Formats: sequence, C-alpha cells, structure tokens
Amino acid sequence: MYKIKTDDGLCNIIGKKLKEYRLRKNMSLRDMASVLQSEGLDWDKNAVDRTEKGQRAVIDIEIVKLAQIMKMSCDELLK
Repeated sequence: MYKIKTDDGLCNIIGKKLKEYRLRKNMSLRDMASVLQSEGLDWDKNAVDRTEKGQRAVIDIEIVKLAQIMKMSCDELLK
C-alpha cells in the first residue's frame, strides 16, 4: 500500500506535537501508551515512538482522540 508522506518524508504531521506533549508531562513512551490505552486507543510504546518519529500514519479517529487527550483542537494539533 502506498503511503502519502510530507515533504520531509514523514507519514504524519502530529508526531512532533505528541512528543512535545509527552515530554512536557514528563511521561515515558510506556506512560504515554498507557494513557492512550485508557482512553480507548490501541497503542503500545512502539506505536507512540513510531508516531513521534513520523514513521506511522495516524487516522482521523486517532487524531480526534489525541486532540481530546492533549486538550487542544484538531486544528491546533494539525498545524
């Protein structure tokens, strides 16, 4: 399956904001995965890591849930 990538070669545009949020909250990858799992996302620490590195595509449902968890709008998350 072909994946669309940014000009930087990334599979998502939210990874940097996810990492900033996690570090601001002093969470490990495992801690972040635990928070996401408690909110209904089936992510493990590897999914968090790959997303932060831009190696994993993120679907719309995940973006909405991440925005809720991070207490921001989807527009803010996608900027």
